[in-house]
Amino acid sequence: MKAKKNSSKKKSHPFWQWFWLTFLVVSLWYAWYSFYVPTPTTIFIDPKGKVIDYAVGKVRKTKFLEMLKIKKGFQINKKQ
Repeated sequence: MKAKKNSSKKKSHPFWQWFWLTFLVVSLWYAWYSFYVPTPTTIFIDPKGKVIDYAVGKVRKTKFLEMLKIKKGFQINKKQ
């Protein structure tokens, strides 16, 4: 009986080892790329839908307010 059990457990073909290893690497790369690589895009539009300005990447608060002030003519009230 032991001889029959051992003969049924063959080592997998090298193609399948390569296939699953490649599948694992590509899957991990795709997950990393999908979740960590995309950069945010901030878009300012007017009420008609026309693009006024945009910024790619992280926009800090000062840059955001500066973009609003320059493009839309907003006045920023500073507390004294």
